[in-house]
Amino acid sequence: MPSTHRLGFTGDVMLGRQVNDAYRDGQRSPAALWGNLQSRLRGLDGLFVNLECCLSTGGEPWPGRRFHFRADPDWSTDALRAATVDCCTLANNHAMDFGPAALEDTLSALSAADIQTVGAGRTRAAARRPAAVDCRGLTVALVGFTDNVPDYAATDDRPGTAHVEFDRPPLPANDLDPSDLEIRPQPLPFVPVRFGRAFFSTKLMISPATSLPVASSIPRSPGDEFTSRTTGP
Repeated sequence: MPSTHRLGFTGDVMLGRQVNDAYRDGQRSPAALWGNLQSRLRGLDGLFVNLECCLSTGGEPWPGRRFHFRADPDWSTDALRAATVDCCTLANNHAMDFGPAALEDTLSALSAADIQTVGAGRTRAAARRPAAVDCRGLTVALVGFTDNVPDYAATDDRPGTAHVEFDRPPLPANDLDPSDLEIRPQPLPFVPVRFGRAFFSTKLMISPATSLPVASSIPRSPGDEFTSRTTGP
């Protein structure tokens, strides 16, 4: 009998500034952040968000930037867990708003909350490393990249984002070396999900006992759902 997995992909989730001011004092439940969307989000088999801020109380504002977004991890991680967020992409133009130290705090806070990350890391290799997320029996592998704010790019000895130049001529898919992303080569589909100038791609990883998943819908706007259906052998 076919099984259906419902995966949710969101655009920017920004928990800083006035949002942080409203929740960090503890007078509001972090779960209230989602309003009447919470039950729908919790009903998904997997939820992936673009986290458009740092989760930290430290660091220094990056010079020359007009906006700097950060949220206190003491409440913000509870808010993300209240919606059962499984993975955050940090490949965006705010992950380093308060510098490498705040990004380190973000990575640590999300790890402690059992939320996986892509698109940023403590080194260039870590930033480009995919995540494999268990979505109630369906394993989804993701990578995240951004062409925004080149100064935020991770290096071999500094945390940062997975920065690439999207405007260059695309590399043919057959020329990609799967070992560069540490993904085992498998004949499985990639589904790019892009909002604004950041994107992450999904690769559905299923066991040999099942057939390839068929995408019945692809997100067209923030909040749309991606539904994959797999059939038995």
